[in-house]
Amino acid sequence: MKVYNLLNINILLKIFLLFFLALPLTFISQNMTIFGNITDTLNNSTKKDAVVMLVRLSDSTMIDFKRTDENGGFYFSTPIDTVEIIISHHKNDDKIIFFFPSTDRLSLNLSNTILPEKSEMMNEVTIYAFKDPVFFRGDTLVFLADSFKTKENAVVEDLLKKLPGVEVDKNGSISSQGREVNKVLVDGDEFFGSDPTIATKNLGAKSIESVEIYEEENTDSDETADETIQVMDLRLKEDAKKGYFGRASGGIDFSNFYEGELLFNKFNKDFKLSVFSLASNTPRANFGYGDIKKYGLSTDNGNFFSDDNRGGWWGGSNGYNNNGIPQTLKSGVFFSDKIGEKVKIGFNYTYNQSSLDSRSDRNLQYQLRDTTFYVEERNSSNQESVDQLINARVEIKLDSVTTLEILPSYSTSKNINIDTLKNEFIGEDNIINSSSIVQQDHQSESYNFQTELRLKREFKKKDRLLKYSFLYSQSENDEDQLNVTENEYIFNTSSNDTIDQNQQFLSKSENYKSQFLFREPINKKWSIDLEHLYKVNLGDQSRKTFNKEFNSEDYNILDNQFSNYFDNFKLTNRGGIYTVYRYKKDRLKIGGYVRNVQLRSFDINNNPLTNSLNFWDLLPQVNYRHKFSNSQRIRFNYRTNSRQPSLNQLQPVQNNSNPNKIVEGNPDLRPDYSHQLNISYNHWKGLTGSYIWSNLSYRRVM
Repeated sequence: MKVYNLLNINILLKIFLLFFLALPLTFISQNMTIFGNITDTLNNSTKKDAVVMLVRLSDSTMIDFKRTDENGGFYFSTPIDTVEIIISHHKNDDKIIFFFPSTDRLSLNLSNTILPEKSEMMNEVTIYAFKDPVFFRGDTLVFLADSFKTKENAVVEDLLKKLPGVEVDKNGSISSQGREVNKVLVDGDEFFGSDPTIATKNLGAKSIESVEIYEEENTDSDETADETIQVMDLRLKEDAKKGYFGRASGGIDFSNFYEGELLFNKFNKDFKLSVFSLASNTPRANFGYGDIKKYGLSTDNGNFFSDDNRGGWWGGSNGYNNNGIPQTLKSGVFFSDKIGEKVKIGFNYTYNQSSLDSRSDRNLQYQLRDTTFYVEERNSSNQESVDQLINARVEIKLDSVTTLEILPSYSTSKNINIDTLKNEFIGEDNIINSSSIVQQDHQSESYNFQTELRLKREFKKKDRLLKYSFLYSQSENDEDQLNVTENEYIFNTSSNDTIDQNQQFLSKSENYKSQFLFREPINKKWSIDLEHLYKVNLGDQSRKTFNKEFNSEDYNILDNQFSNYFDNFKLTNRGGIYTVYRYKKDRLKIGGYVRNVQLRSFDINNNPLTNSLNFWDLLPQVNYRHKFSNSQRIRFNYRTNSRQPSLNQLQPVQNNSNPNKIVEGNPDLRPDYSHQLNISYNHWKGLTGSYIWSNLSYRRVM
């Protein structure tokens, strides 16, 4: 049976590949024509034997070349493509012309073209761009912003919705050619980083010169991370890089809702200063971009171990989800500058104050083998939070091939949550059997400090690379929660009970992470990547539960059943080796990791709460990508992963933070092991805006 199922999967994969590989054959190609003549105005004659070359922009391949005839004329008819036209003559300097054809402009007339004289000592470049100029620069997809008409006072998000193959959903998430855009940059730097909608919803479309989309290798420390991520870079016009620009807007219905925002920028070459503020009680309060971070602040400094580390730092809170009526005040300031030729500094501060009132009602039906019952659930919640974040960055160019980055950050958070949950349990006869009321008043304060050192060194030997990073972080979280639960049984009043407790929870942690990557090229096609990760997590947590004293307002009776203290230790030691093949249209990466994870947990008397756990894993991976062209690719990924249970899942102690759902860990849990296979294909046509994206995945957990 297993062999039969495997054969079925192989047959499906073959059909899938044959179907999508055949799709490009259905596209009808068109030819473009380029013609004209070269003249010599100084001697009032034509230029004979000048060389005219057509070079494809996407891969710098020469498509065709001709020498001008006796009349200086030339003529090309070639399949439509974005090209660089180079005209050369030994008595003149070269003239370079870029041609971006479109479906309604398939010819270029270069009659009476004049070549620059040698004495001019200059390179003249003429660009002919017509409707929908979309082209590739190497592996980078480029959209020229001014060629896409937008409304007056449009923002970048309005521009992105005009670009063929680019989609923006209601939360501001961006996808290109069917794949999610994981990072948005402005002139190569993250602009209010982990919340890119601050850029897309506030920067004016008229300030953008081009939108560039490319892939960079993702070597995140998580073994399940995708091999590559997709990046969008919004390139500003030169006049937007100097002086002041910004945006202010607001609205009110004079009854219930209001909304206002301000974005101010001052740019001058390397100097950048940005200030933003938002006040709102509408869903606009949530800047969105998926559900990356619903609460708290982010200190995302980008992925240092990617092949193309373009910028990547800023923090920002993502606010609450869209349930209830939010009220948000968010403000931030961003500053960066360059000191001399070797030092670049940056600083940012973010303040976020949020509150949310929400109500929800649910009617549930439970169908069991021998009975059916119903639950009517009424829930109310009030949440308030104040978050602050300070980030800094110092980038030092030690020499021409070595760069050092220092990235400290500090954040604080205060939260107050008041929740009330009322349940009524109804039998098949529609008679209420019991009811419960759970009231929780939860307050917490936390801080987090971390600093990271990143060292990157290149070598004289091409493609040889060394990257090293060291990260230290510490955090503390102090929580206080009141739990009041009243259970009432209609037909058995003697069982009625009330729980009235105060829980105090304190956790502290320290983390150390060292990560290393060395790449050694074997030849022009093959290279070897060596990776190592060493990570130590130290933590202790204390939970004290006090019952309320009878006829008193004091909580001073310790409940040992729901009180605990433990020290946690986790060590991750991982080594990896990969063989990488890169040549023309193919990229193949084969290798894997050997990983060891050790877990320990002790109580207040230093007695082990679980057995000493020591897990070894072998995690092979294979990644292959073939580019039929820059706009047509197929990918194949195979990866394995193993997930260990967390220490909280392993500890055999009870947690009654929610008295209706008491949780207890299971020390007998063991890691899982998974195989994941993924095949994807995409084909995109920039001139028409049509694209095909397909994906087939298979995952098996053992």
